[in-house]
Amino acid sequence: MEKSGTKFLKGFVPVEISKGDDGKIIAKYQSVSGGAIKEDIFDTVLIATGRIPATKYLNLQSAGVVYDEKTGKVPVVDDRTNVPHIYCIGDAQKDAPELTPTAILAGKLLARRLFKAGETEVARYDIVPTTVFTPLEYGVIGLSEEAAYAKYGGAEGENIRVYVSEFGVLEWQIVNPQGGRTNDNMCLVKIIVDNRAGQNERVIGLHYLGPDASQVITGYGPAFRLGVTKKDLDLVVGVHPSQSEEVHLTHIWKGSGESAEKVGCCG
Repeated sequence: MEKSGTKFLKGFVPVEISKGDDGKIIAKYQSVSGGAIKEDIFDTVLIATGRIPATKYLNLQSAGVVYDEKTGKVPVVDDRTNVPHIYCIGDAQKDAPELTPTAILAGKLLARRLFKAGETEVARYDIVPTTVFTPLEYGVIGLSEEAAYAKYGGAEGENIRVYVSEFGVLEWQIVNPQGGRTNDNMCLVKIIVDNRAGQNERVIGLHYLGPDASQVITGYGPAFRLGVTKKDLDLVVGVHPSQSEEVHLTHIWKGSGESAEKVGCCG
């Protein structure tokens, strides 16, 4: 978006927005840390404000519940706050994905644990598949590369190994075989594995950039719950020709020095 001309102003809040005589938007804004008010003219202004839980209005301190006054988030262990009989699920929970289906599942599981004998299942927030709905969708489940290194440490390829594959959109190449690959039509598969002894390259992160990523990434949820390994993925015969088969063909790891760009009819 930046390359196409969209201007991102991070760390600023709008002070005043008005429309000029020519129809353009006059925006006055200020840094979150204060300072002088700035002014710019834009065609369109989109304010990404996000949401903050309204926990400060619940008088949680009277019940002894600990929460972050700045973010409104409540730290929990297995959905339980620091007060044993008080629980928190959904967007107000610290470090949980802010996704409606996640909250729905967490609520169902919590109700079962509270009212059905023998139920112990807790929502796995670390393996929730999600997608960014960009023109080429970006789907992910598990850890990012940065989060994996932060959690397990080690040099590249030591505790963590990252496999990557870059390829073009199959359908677009059929329509325009001479169009070449650009940042607008390049797809990517990234597979992050636990390379520590005894882990058998257990997959801890899967990233897919390409058409219908939302449809592709969801199916790997059960595999992550069952501890899928890189070998398990390699032994699957993918549908050919398709973009999704690249998940099972990716074999170049970042530290090898080899090019990750796919060459051939389906890349």
